[in-house]
Amino acid sequence: MKGDRYEAIYSFYFGDYNNITVQGPYLTYEDNFLAVTGDSEIFEGAYDQVKLQSLIFPFKLFYTFYLKSQGDGSWAKAEARLLC
Repeated sequence: MKGDRYEAIYSFYFGDYNNITVQGPYLTYEDNFLAVTGDSEIFEGAYDQVKLQSLIFPFKLFYTFYLKSQGDGSWAKAEARLLC
């Protein structure tokens, strides 16, 4: 396959909602799924994964967050998309 391979570690900061940290392999030539490895504030207890798509490497990346709560159930499942 043509492309690069990296070990990705991201921390997404969402203002008053605080942050989510994800980590995993990043292959520039295919879609990737990164594991949620850390959380805080409103995201406490979050788990699942973030899909990382490289639209125009390395300038345009698309993230899809698939999150579930293992906390008090105040939110059961969330999906959000972020274009950077």
